Order: sequence, then structure tokens, then C-alpha cells
Amino acid sequence: MNHDPFNPSHQPNPMKDTLIIIGIYALFGVLWILLSDTIVDLLFEDIQTIRTVQLLKGWFYVILTAGIFFVIIYKRITLYKQSADIAFKFNEELQTSYNQLQVLESNLHQLAYYDLLTKLPNRLMMEEEIKSRINQYPNGSFAFIYFDLDNFKHINESLGHQVGDIFLQDMAKELTKIIKKPDFVCRIGGDEFVIVHFDSPIEQAKKDVEALLKIIPKKWLIQNQEFYVSISAGLAVYPEHGQTVSELFQAADTAMYESKRRGKDCYTVFEQHMKVKTEDYIELNKLLRQAITRNEFTLAYQPQYDLKTRKIKGYEALIRWNQPQKGWIAPNQFIGFAEQIGLILPIEEWVFQDAFKQAKQWNVSRYGRRISINLSAISLLSPSFLPFIKKSLDQCQVSPESFIIEVTESAIIDNLDYAIETFQTLKDMGFQIALDDFGTGYSSLTYLQRLPIDILKIDRSFLPLNPHEIEKVEIFSTIIQLAHSLKLRVVAEGIEDIAQLQMVESFACDEAQGYYFAKPLTPKEIEKDYIL
Repeated sequence: MNHDPFNPSHQPNPMKDTLIIIGIYALFGVLWILLSDTIVDLLFEDIQTIRTVQLLKGWFYVILTAGIFFVIIYKRITLYKQSADIAFKFNEELQTSYNQLQVLESNLHQLAYYDLLTKLPNRLMMEEEIKSRINQYPNGSFAFIYFDLDNFKHINESLGHQVGDIFLQDMAKELTKIIKKPDFVCRIGGDEFVIVHFDSPIEQAKKDVEALLKIIPKKWLIQNQEFYVSISAGLAVYPEHGQTVSELFQAADTAMYESKRRGKDCYTVFEQHMKVKTEDYIELNKLLRQAITRNEFTLAYQPQYDLKTRKIKGYEALIRWNQPQKGWIAPNQFIGFAEQIGLILPIEEWVFQDAFKQAKQWNVSRYGRRISINLSAISLLSPSFLPFIKKSLDQCQVSPESFIIEVTESAIIDNLDYAIETFQTLKDMGFQIALDDFGTGYSSLTYLQRLPIDILKIDRSFLPLNPHEIEKVEIFSTIIQLAHSLKLRVVAEGIEDIAQLQMVESFACDEAQGYYFAKPLTPKEIEKDYIL
């Protein structure tokens, strides 16, 4: 039987081994003395002969015991050396695994706390810095400046997203020249930035933002493309305008949109009367409530492909709103608003029911496919969600195995334990769970290990546009390795060309979706070209 260093019963025991060797030596010595002397006395009578035989007997005993000791000690030393070698190798492997884990943790920390494009701190870091500051200096004061770039979308539309990205990187460099510690600047998404000035009273904060408006260049030249940029900013002060990060952000956001209504390229200090709902707010609220009762929503389905078989794996259900007077309204224009005014729950209930009915009509399980449905934090944490799901499954007579529920990182972090419990219940029912937009929120190895999920969907912002984007390539590869080590399937979102497809395939990504394969399609288009 081979020596197993990890089996306690096979571990070397120095005391036991020593006692065994001494015991063997003592027993052999006693037996040799008693038996050999008796035999000599019986065989020989001559005194000289007896002395000679006794001498030879002594040398024989020394040589024999030396040989026995050599065999015993050699075997034990060999065993100890083997154990030491195995232990050393195991320690090396453990150190290598630890170093790899440290690298993964470092990459995840970078993903969680820094914006990949600009290298600025992100919203999560901003929130933690402010919370820490408030806890340390509850009676202090600081300014919160929220601003975005006026008409930035026109840069992307006219010059392309690549030029837009370069511009945001250059803007970040300019901001880091202006903002010095302990103050800091962060990018919270798109063309939106936040600057926090600690120990800055309101009058000083006004001077700071006025200086910012003058310092930020109005004319930019990128890749021989010249364009003009202005910013609209909102200013809120702790604790006058808010005592939490959320309250400060809301106040500054309200003030910023007041700047846009005033003609842009300016800043506005928050005032309480700005909380009054605008006409646009009231109108959208009314139209959204009518949309639910008038059945103005529809679902589009974007195919998802298995990269190994090159066959359709399933479809992601995406909501669309066709408002009779305004036409098609994009989801990003009403989903967030629906969450604010408490309408997201009935909207998502409609989405689930419609997707269930469509799955029943298509009989998707017959083709081995699943429909993915997005779920918000509000619905996930609602006590009525699970009973509604169970009731809807019974009404539509469909199996949970035909569906994947997608939830973003930010939707689970505020109540992780409850989210885990809900996920486990859904998995026990037969649903698969996908973590959507991974890397854009609170990426952490700790909670990723705890979540009972099946699929990791990597946000398109981490998808390298070409192999020369070394940092993106390394991060993308690391995420896939991490997911696979946790036995998760990986889906790459936003595949737009063959080069990106080949790249994600080279990283052993499991599934992909994007406009390269197909845009979101109507049920009739799916039935025509993607099912039958």
C-alpha cells in the first residue's frame, strides 16, 4: 500500500518508531545472549575453542545488529523524507493558490471600486468614503457636486463611441489635476461625475464649482475631431441638504436638472422648493400608470447562443413600451422612474406572466431552451413575489425549468441574506439564477461564493473591442476563470462583430448574445426564423 501523508493512520510517529526500534534491539539481544551461550556450551568443551567462538559470536552480533539497524533506520528516514517532500510540495501549491487568490481579490477590488474606463473611483467608493466621513465627523460640513456633460450623446452619435470614450478619459485626467486629496472625484456612470469637497462651506463650494466651470476646457480636439463641451452641475451641502448619501445625491441631482432647465453650462445650489414635481414628472407618472391598465407593453426576445454548439440556448425577454402619443419609449427612460414611483412590481408581474404564456405557446422545453427574465431589487425583496410566481406558474401551466431569472449585483447587496434565501427557493422550484451585469457593482469573491447562482453575465463594458486592449483582456479572462472555478456558466453580452465573438470563444466563454447574432425580436420574428 502506498504511503498517504494525508491519512492520519499513516503519519510517522517519532516516539512510537523509537520504542519499536529499541524493543526490537533489546529482544534480539536477550534472545541472542541466552540462546547462543547455551548452544556454544552444548557444542564445545574446550575453553580456548569456546573463547574463540564467543569472540566470533560477538562480531557476528555487532555486524548483524548493525545491518538490522541500517535497514530499519533507512526505511524510517526515507519515510520522513517522503513526508517532508510531500509537505513541501503541498506548501508550494498552497502558496501558489494563495497568490492566485490574492490576484483575483485585487482584480475584484479594482472592479468593485474603480471605473474601468477612466480609472476614477466609482459610485460605490464614493458612497463608502462619504459614509465614513459622516461617521467620523457627524457635525462637519462638506459639498457634494454632481454634474454631467451637456449633450454628450451627440458626441457618441456623431463621432462614435470610441471618440466618446477617449474624451471621457481625457476629462478624467483634467479632473484629477484639479481635485486634490482629501477631496475626490468619481465617475458614477456614462457622462456623470461627482466631486466631494470636504470641510467646504457653501460659499467656498460655490467658488469651487464656478472655478470648475471655467477650468474645464470648452473646446476639445480628439483624433483631429474638434467639438465643444459644457457641463451642468448641481450642488448640495451636508447636512443642510441631506444627512445621507442618498439624500445628498437626490438633492444634487434635482439641482443639476434645474441647471439644464436654465439652459445648461451652469450650476445650481439645491433649494427645498425644487422637490416639487415637475410637469414632465407628473405626465410620465400618469402615462406609465395608464400603460399598465391599457396593455401598452410588449416583450421582445434576444437569442442567446451556446458557443460550443453554435445553437440557440435561449432568449432574454426585454420589455418595450409603445405609448400611443409618444411612440416607442426606451426602457432606460421609464424603468428607473417606475422603481422610484412604486410601479416596477406590477410591471414586472406583467413581464413574468407574458413570458410564461409565451413559453407555453412556444413549448420552449421541447427545444431545450430557456427564457431569461430580468428581476429588480424591489420585486426580489417583495414578500408577494414568490407567491405570485407560484400562482402564475400554475395558471400558465409551465415548468420553472424553462426559465432563468436575471438579477443585477446592485439588486442584492442591500439585503444579501434575504436575496440568498429567495434565490435558493427559486432554485428549489427549478429556476436557474443568473447574476447580470457582473463587474459594474459590488463584485466580491465572498458574496459570489455564497450566492446560489448558475450563470454569470459579464457586462458589455468589460468586453474587449480588440486583443490590444490588454487590461480589458486580462480582466475579462480573470472573470471567466473565476466563474468556471465556481462551476458557473459565463455569458458575454453585447457581441457586435466576429472579432469579439472569436475573442470570447478563445477565453472559453460558454454563451453569448448581442447584435452580431440578432437584435431583440418580436415573438413573430422568433417564430419565423429562430424556432421552427
